[in-house]
Amino acid sequence: MVWQNSRLESLCEVFTDGDWIETKHQSSGGIRLIQTGNVGEGLFKNRRDKSRFISEKTFSTLNCNEIYQGDCLVSRLPDPVGRSCIIPECEDRLITAVDCTILRFYKDKLLSEFFNYYSQSNTYLSAVESQTSGATRKRISRKNLGCVNIPHPLIPEQKRIVAILDKAFADIDRARAITEQNLKNARELFDSYLNQRLAHVCSQAPIQTLACITELIVDCEHKTAPTQPEGFPSIRTPNIGKGELILENVKRVSKETYDNWTKREVPLSGDLILAREAPAGNVAVIPNGQFVCLGQRTVLIRPIDKLLLLGIFFVTSDKSKETISSITRRNSTAHKYEGYSSTTNS
Repeated sequence: MVWQNSRLESLCEVFTDGDWIETKHQSSGGIRLIQTGNVGEGLFKNRRDKSRFISEKTFSTLNCNEIYQGDCLVSRLPDPVGRSCIIPECEDRLITAVDCTILRFYKDKLLSEFFNYYSQSNTYLSAVESQTSGATRKRISRKNLGCVNIPHPLIPEQKRIVAILDKAFADIDRARAITEQNLKNARELFDSYLNQRLAHVCSQAPIQTLACITELIVDCEHKTAPTQPEGFPSIRTPNIGKGELILENVKRVSKETYDNWTKREVPLSGDLILAREAPAGNVAVIPNGQFVCLGQRTVLIRPIDKLLLLGIFFVTSDKSKETISSITRRNSTAHKYEGYSSTTNS
């Protein structure tokens, strides 16, 4: 099978940038503006609730380029530069922003689906990267994008390759869904077993407040920490999972902020961080070697005995969190529940 290498622009019937749409041009409805945020890596991100529009009159006045189902859009900005998506069937008429390039391929040269798959390859992204400019924010000009070489076979072979990839990715999606469901089922089974085993033990043990089994309970600062791209993780309620910290997309603070916000107590490995809201009751252990700063709506808890960690996890299980939530709703102004108030206990 013979493959050709062709400049991207030479494969396109239409190869042009979107329109320069300023805020003053926008309206509450009309023709929808597709932006770089709608262009994923091989997929179209709808986000219609965040859409912007221009009127029919503005469309005509600015002589905008309308885009259609099956067109490809390439984002000339990161991240990554050169990512592509195919425009799906939409209820709106569409235009796109100036930082997106519109690709409408010659039907006898390149399939949109074939290019869309190829645009996710390291070979393509590296070729685009070599043509970018900009010290702080990389971008590629339309001219340089058009010079990127695209390897492609004849249309029948492109269709065969696309069909194989469609099936492979569909199988991957099904396998991922099954895996995620299995993990969910395993977690539910574990929680159920843990509750059954500990319920009997706890029913025979004396009832104690949280304050009685902890060295300290420290509330967070009641203000928003100044954040920056790098530094110490600032743990807020979205970062508190069921037993573990979620550090993906965590906000970070400087060394100066960390030192200032940990003056009362430095969080240590093995300490617990509990969410006071959204939802109340989630708790996670600080892993070994991890330095963190308490963000808003969190509480630092240090058990007297590390064996009590298991018991605290039990009382903050899904069933018990319903109780915690009802108490915190009743006492929302004081942020109080049994064994805890917004004070330091040492």
